[in-house]
Amino acid sequence: MHVSYKDLDRFDKVELEALLYAWEGPCISLFLPTAAVSGRELQAEARVLRRLLTQATAQLTAQGMATATIEQLLSPITTVAESNKAFGHDQRKGLAFFVAPTCCLAYRLPLSLP
Repeated sequence: MHVSYKDLDRFDKVELEALLYAWEGPCISLFLPTAAVSGRELQAEARVLRRLLTQATAQLTAQGMATATIEQLLSPITTVAESNKAFGHDQRKGLAFFVAPTCCLAYRLPLSLP
């Protein structure tokens, strides 16, 4: 499975319905601010994403999910974090990932996310 990227200026009803109704669980959402323009900032954003992945892994493990299943579910985002592919492409301020067993979407957003 690969990550599909989409730049959004507005999150509309069509996007929301795609996220709410098209997926089977488990579903993971990860949000982070982005504003990198230099290599050092890109690395910092990748570290934040890796930290979010570690937190998601811990939560899924605590819920009894098998390690292999977690790794498979999160592998598209892990690849992004290791390659810095999602960062520095434009001046978007936020990045949102939505992951399910059959799909991984990434939205570059015009607003900063906590």
